[in-house]
Amino acid sequence: MTRLTDKDVLRAVLNRQGVVVFAYDTDGTITFAQGKGDALVEGSPSMLVGHSAFEVVPHNSPENIDHLKMALAGEEFTAIGRFKEDSVFIEGSFTPIRDQFGKVVEVLGLTFDVTERERAKRERDVLIEIGKALTEAPTLEAGLDHVCRLMLSVLCDYCMIDLADKDGRLQQASVAHVDPIAENRLFELQRRYSFEFRPDYLPFRVFTSGETVLFPEITDEIIAAHAHDERELALFRALEPKSCVLIPLRARGRSLGVLTLVRTASPCRYGEPELPLLTEVARRVALSIENERLNH
Repeated sequence: MTRLTDKDVLRAVLNRQGVVVFAYDTDGTITFAQGKGDALVEGSPSMLVGHSAFEVVPHNSPENIDHLKMALAGEEFTAIGRFKEDSVFIEGSFTPIRDQFGKVVEVLGLTFDVTERERAKRERDVLIEIGKALTEAPTLEAGLDHVCRLMLSVLCDYCMIDLADKDGRLQQASVAHVDPIAENRLFELQRRYSFEFRPDYLPFRVFTSGETVLFPEITDEIIAAHAHDERELALFRALEPKSCVLIPLRARGRSLGVLTLVRTASPCRYGEPELPLLTEVARRVALSIENERLNH
């Protein structure tokens, strides 16, 4: 039976996609980098040798730089860094290398791309929190507002919930945006335009058809096609939607409203893989709405 050598083990690790072994000295200069790269490294990690780790690591989250400094200060630890607007998660293990006097002379690191794992965890947490928000809120309106806030950044950059009144006309029930200024634009759209009387209003079409509508990429042509006039077009453009999904809120065989989720600044885009989770969110919201109405 052939036994694996240390080199065999190292080679197997470095050949795994998303794994990088690196080292940097006390000045922060990268002295070694090997692996198949991750979402942060375009090309071979070896290209990073000679560059400063403090310049290579994105500064979008302060803890990313703190991790480099903590290792140089002598701490051995494992932590998760957030990158690219929280769309990429990298787990890094840092081990200070000391000389015979105990002084740190270099740091050895190993990183894993754990984006899928962390994203799944965040999504599970969101579903749990959504369930709590819907069951513990004092009113349906408060519950829907809380749900919209919970979904921000994790599932969307802004969201809207439209509910049908007794005459089947859609009324905006809740709005939330990661940017308070942009959120005001959403409210302005509601104040200026009577969406419920317009058959071309996209949420109304989703409401009546009962079918989800997905826009993986939103172009200016798409925005223009759904604007009623120049003012509405300007407001839509100012919101800078990049990707969108509209899901009917259905319970017990009937439509109750529409959940609209939009990505703007986030590099993430909606696609078929995201639909099961988003549909489950819509299902829970719809059941909560239906139960509330049955009890009153």
